[in-house]
Formats: sequence, C-alpha cells, structure tokens
Amino acid sequence: MSKGKLQDDDFDKSVRSGISDPLDKAFGWGYDNSRGESKVRGAIHGVYHTFQGVKEWCRGNNDNSSRQFDRAGEQFKKGW
Repeated sequence: MSKGKLQDDDFDKSVRSGISDPLDKAFGWGYDNSRGESKVRGAIHGVYHTFQGVKEWCRGNNDNSSRQFDRAGEQFKKGW
C-alpha cells in the first residue's frame, strides 16, 4: 500500500456498498451518476472510515489512523 492511499479489503467494501447501494436506489439516486452526491453513501462510508481510524489509533498506528480520519471527513462531506 502506498503512503497516503487507503485500500479496503474486498469484503468490507462489498458490505458497505451492499448497504449504501440499495438505499441510494430507494431514494432515487443512481449508482453511477450520483455516487459522489449521495448523503447516504457518504454517511455510511464516513462511519466506516471513522471506525477504522479509531481501530488504528487503538493499535498505535497514528499515520494510518490520521489517513482514515481524513478519509472519513471526505466521505461525510459528500452530497452537502
């Protein structure tokens, strides 16, 4: 993994998308054309990255923790 770039394992990513994709569809937000503007997707993914940041912080991995918290902030801003 390159510095500054986060990689999610496929299971975690598929679980998050499995939650956010149906909600996007239910609210009429298309998967392809408005993913960057979905408040639901941003909230779900923001919570995930916040959790990962806390987990890394508890492990003492402050560099990755900081990147996770930065990514969470980016996700929470989507759609607003």
